[in-house]
Amino acid sequence: MSNSDEKISIRVSAPGKVILHGEHSVVYGKLALAASLGLRTRLEYCETEAKANEQEVVALEFPAVGLLHFYSLQDIQDLLKQPISLTKSPSNYNYTHPELLDHERFREAIKEFIEDKGGSHPPNPKQEQALIAFFYLFWAILGTIDLEIKQFKLKIESELTVSAGTGSSASFAVTIAAFLIQFVRVKKCKSKSSYKNFKLNMRDLKAFDKADLDLISKWAFQAERIIHGRPSG
Repeated sequence: MSNSDEKISIRVSAPGKVILHGEHSVVYGKLALAASLGLRTRLEYCETEAKANEQEVVALEFPAVGLLHFYSLQDIQDLLKQPISLTKSPSNYNYTHPELLDHERFREAIKEFIEDKGGSHPPNPKQEQALIAFFYLFWAILGTIDLEIKQFKLKIESELTVSAGTGSSASFAVTIAAFLIQFVRVKKCKSKSSYKNFKLNMRDLKAFDKADLDLISKWAFQAERIIHGRPSG
């Protein structure tokens, strides 16, 4: 992670997993035995700068599903200003309460955004799933926080084979959730004047505490629901 005053860059990774026993019963609340793998998914985010007279864009690259897509930064900023579909307690919602989201309505709103901004080369089904999962977390986490979003490039690469039973989707979801939680932490730390009660220092940002990890897990689970409906974990 870079903490310069000019541009932010963040790197996170998450391992794959195998469920050794109980893969089907775990979705019904039963115990399962799982193990992490030495193969990882890695996310790299960096703020970039547009050349003179060029439109500011956001670049998303997911090589595992053959995706490279560009969005107008203005479209991304406008997305974050839209109201978020909630099941209850709109006044209580912030990024620490994913359970308040109306999952299906919110997912459909994301899908409409992707279809509307697909351009002349709309994504195939696997690419669309990956984009919905990404923007679901991106909008839900950042949409209630007044943080500046600059032009950026985000790339997610994986050593895991998609649909091979090694947790590629879970690893993908965890890297996105971890990146966004870290992004919030870094932005708040760099804007302490706007967050009077935020006590984190830059040197504290190298690791997540238990509360962060629990929140990452909750958001990753939400993203996995998009890909699998009822994920095993």
